[in-house]
Amino acid sequence: MHGSIRSLVIAALVAGLALSCAGRPYSPQRLDSVGFTNRAQTESEGGVRVTAAVPSPDEAEAIFGFPIYQSRIQPVWLEVENQVGFPLRFAPVGVDRLYFSPLEVAYKHRGPFSKQGRSEMELRFHELAMVRNISPGETRSGFVFTHASPGTKTFNVDLFGEGPEAYSFTFFVPVPGFEPDHSDVYFEELYSAGELRHLDDDGLREALAVSACCTTDRPGGTQGAPINIVMIGEGEDVVRSLIRAGWYEIAGAMHDEDASKAQYLYDRLPDAVFRLHRRKTGDRNQLNVWLSPLRVQGLPVWMAQISHYVGRTTGIGRALFDPRLNPDVDDARNYMLQIQWYSQGLQKYAWQSTGNSVPMEELRAVFSGSYFFTDGYRAVMWLSGAPHSMLDSEYVDWDPPPGR
Repeated sequence: MHGSIRSLVIAALVAGLALSCAGRPYSPQRLDSVGFTNRAQTESEGGVRVTAAVPSPDEAEAIFGFPIYQSRIQPVWLEVENQVGFPLRFAPVGVDRLYFSPLEVAYKHRGPFSKQGRSEMELRFHELAMVRNISPGETRSGFVFTHASPGTKTFNVDLFGEGPEAYSFTFFVPVPGFEPDHSDVYFEELYSAGELRHLDDDGLREALAVSACCTTDRPGGTQGAPINIVMIGEGEDVVRSLIRAGWYEIAGAMHDEDASKAQYLYDRLPDAVFRLHRRKTGDRNQLNVWLSPLRVQGLPVWMAQISHYVGRTTGIGRALFDPRLNPDVDDARNYMLQIQWYSQGLQKYAWQSTGNSVPMEELRAVFSGSYFFTDGYRAVMWLSGAPHSMLDSEYVDWDPPPGR
């Protein structure tokens, strides 16, 4: 009996080994047959020219011969033209601090391919990877394999030359196949010309003082969480500042939320939703954003509500463990101010006291069933699309800062 079982096991192992060796061939498409570079963006400084593009999931599968995005790996294509008189060294950590090496990606996906197919795949990944050194007069291109992120892909391309010579370029590249919620909003049609209010800084402060304190569960309904963030800037600059700080865009966020927990302001759902997860836990910060009818010095004013949710973010997780609002909503507000500052997206900021404080010992209920307390302050932030030095961020003296 034991001999029969042993024979069956050996036969199964031999069959499995034969099947593994037989595997399918590696058949990617030629790089120039996939048109992702038609969407490429280019930046230049002095004699250095950098072009970048990000393939969609389907394009990446064609290029690399398997659905690489399913492993949460996102290839970023770069081309560097060096017309300065010295060599340049490329640092891929600027694109992704924890980037994947080319052969690491190939190894992760070796399973279905034959022995020859695996060798061909390893060679292709090695040859398509972006090189580290670009000689004078040379143009080199290749891929950096990064962690996949939804929405607009943002990254730096850092190049170093002789001595203090260095070049840094920041890219914000939309990726086909992903449409954030705010792409469906016609912002220019939200308000008529008669509804817009054009203000100076003092007028803005007065208008914010009498604006809605909180969201509601429906137009004119039960009070919700505090509007604790005000952002000022053109829409594209606001998005760039947020993405640089690590926020990512959401697609289908309104459908993802339980209708009983949806938040309204100006009688509508958020115009945009951004999230920032905390590593591998279910915790997240969520930023709900509405364009207001206010304009200050010609710039749009965006009202926002930021909360820190503790709990699961998947569909099954929400069903079993409903996300819980961290009652200290001020902590999320303060966190956002810090990360916008540290990510060089903050031109200036002010504190505004709304007078609607809620002591910790007198927690206030939100219609979703959660509770919060607050010092009643808002962080008012003028955001910058281009990097703005932390040391140059200006403090606007409105109300004394919160005590904590």
